[in-house]
Amino acid sequence: MIELTEKRIAAKQKCKQALMQQLLTGKVRFGQFVKSKDRHKTPVGEMPVDWKSIRIDKIASKVKRKNTVGESHVLTASGEHGLVDQTDFFNRSVAGKDQSG
Repeated sequence: MIELTEKRIAAKQKCKQALMQQLLTGKVRFGQFVKSKDRHKTPVGEMPVDWKSIRIDKIASKVKRKNTVGESHVLTASGEHGLVDQTDFFNRSVAGKDQSG
C-alpha cells in the first residue's frame, strides 16, 4: 500500500513538473490571462507582448570544461521535461563509457 502511494506521488510530481515546463515555455497558457491582442509574433513564435526574445548567447555560454572528477551522472535534454536523469528517461544509460568530455 505504501509503495503504491509513493508511486502515485512520484507520478503526480512528474505531471506537475511537465505542466510547469509547458507553462514556462508558453506551450500551454491559461486563456483567461492571455488575449490574442496581447500577443505578438516573433522569429521563435507567438508570445505575450510584455515578453521579449533574445539570443541565448547573450545570457548563457557554452560549457567547455572536461569531466576531470569522474562524474557519471548524465543528464538528457528533453523537450517535454527539460533536463532529466538519463537512466530515468531511457530506462538505461545511453552515454558512452568514456565520459571525460
